[in-house]
Amino acid sequence: MDKAAAFQSEEEKVQYKREQENFFETRRRKEKLSEKDKRLFERLEKVNVGRYDVTFSVASMIAEVYQNSAIEAFNTIFALGFMKGQIAEKATRKGNKR
Repeated sequence: MDKAAAFQSEEEKVQYKREQENFFETRRRKEKLSEKDKRLFERLEKVNVGRYDVTFSVASMIAEVYQNSAIEAFNTIFALGFMKGQIAEKATRKGNKR
């Protein structure tokens, strides 16, 4: 059964189809990358961020502020990841002192 058929409204169905198209377009773009860049994505996708993952609400807020422009949001996203890494490192050091 097509998942889009399970939605209640036409708007939900259209949104699902759009997201599905975006997913497959992203996949196609990754397939066209150089082998070096493909390996980078593979390594990034294997990173275990544990409980320092970004919540949907934070990601949505950043997307809204930067009007869904990844280029504009890059420094903020990088700083967020860096900050979370520092928090994780501090927690690890604190745990080792016990």
